[in-house]
Amino acid sequence: MDKIYKLLSQLSNDENDATSFSIPSLIQVNDVLSEFNEYIAILPKLLAFAQEKSKEYPTVKSFPLQQSDIDGIQKDYETAKKLPY
Repeated sequence: MDKIYKLLSQLSNDENDATSFSIPSLIQVNDVLSEFNEYIAILPKLLAFAQEKSKEYPTVKSFPLQQSDIDGIQKDYETAKKLPY
């Protein structure tokens, strides 16, 4: 996530109380998508871990991530990969 944040921060410019954004290069888009793919791969494991530990640690039941969230993120990621750059 740090690499994604760094890449995306390079695209924003704050001047005179206004934010503008630069158009990312193809390399920047590919770098963000590549890094985000690694992040997405971890989410199902994180959810499975939380569900597994919820019996042992009841407070884990309030974990804010649901399978539907992961599905939505994966769908958005696949859509972003198909955009013409």
